Amino acid sequence: MNKKLDLLHKPIFLVPSFRSLLKIFVYLLLTCNNSSVSAKEKSILTAEGVYSTTYDEIRQYDWDLNYRDHRRDLGNPYENEANSALDFGLNLHLLTGTAPNVDYSAIRLMSLLAYKSSPENILEGTWGFHYMEETKNSKNDLIFVGALKDEFSVSDGVFGQFGFARDLTVLTLRPPRPSTDFLVYHSLYGHLGYYLKPNLRVKGKFDFTYFSDGNFKNEQDFEVMYGLSLDRPWFWLGLGANKLSFNHTEVNYWSPTNYYSFGPRLDANVPLFGVVSFFAGGSLNAQYDGDNAIWGYGYYLNCGLAFFDRNKSNFKLSYTRIYSESSLSRWYSNQFGLQANFMF
Repeated sequence: MNKKLDLLHKPIFLVPSFRSLLKIFVYLLLTCNNSSVSAKEKSILTAEGVYSTTYDEIRQYDWDLNYRDHRRDLGNPYENEANSALDFGLNLHLLTGTAPNVDYSAIRLMSLLAYKSSPENILEGTWGFHYMEETKNSKNDLIFVGALKDEFSVSDGVFGQFGFARDLTVLTLRPPRPSTDFLVYHSLYGHLGYYLKPNLRVKGKFDFTYFSDGNFKNEQDFEVMYGLSLDRPWFWLGLGANKLSFNHTEVNYWSPTNYYSFGPRLDANVPLFGVVSFFAGGSLNAQYDGDNAIWGYGYYLNCGLAFFDRNKSNFKLSYTRIYSESSLSRWYSNQFGLQANFMF
């Protein structure tokens, strides 16, 4: 780990237990909810659980509790959403996982302060702490984390988001040599999109991330999507391309210096009965590994059932699969999720 950052990594107070954190979360939630400045706007509490497995024998459980005293969606506002307001929120994230010869866990508690200055812009800041430990080798890290994000939309069809984040990651837990060090990252990211027509959209994304081991990730993504059906059921089909590069390859985690993928993409939602609908999104890609000069293929799929009235409490079941194969390697992951949104 980068020695210059050691002072930021060392625990400086005792890490509270899960029960204590949950009590703190509930107390702050009630305090924020009682101080809500708008009687018409509803609060939202999202609870989510995810179980994931990978080809290289990583198994991980994620639990997430997220509270916000006002619901927000710039692209499709909720009922009674204010044109301008000050928002407060809390997030509690718990993680446990195993990799070959490694057991790890994490706790992250963050608070949110956001300002919606107009129906077209909202600025959000989050801050808190993130603690990770690897039990078999008695290693841990505790750092202060945070993010700043600005989301905007313009009446002529332009929309976007830009942000900066600092956090911990578990990239180094991948074989062939799982590491017990956790990496701190600083990320500058964003996307910018434009509706040429109501049913024709272009969007570009970028992600520049610096890791505490000295590596740097540069990723860009671009897509063009055409809406075949804009009402329910709605169906979008298009093409996308992605470029991923690190400034050097690490043994501990997948970090190509030149990697490209491109292919068709889709996004769809089909009502089944009542408030129940089926949703699906994904891509089928040709992939080129420039480091080894070989071609491969892969796909991404996210689908599930949504029991959904967006202005009332709702929940959804989801499944996500990522697959990639070439003459040199094969990798895949499976993810199962349950999310519930409570509005009050």
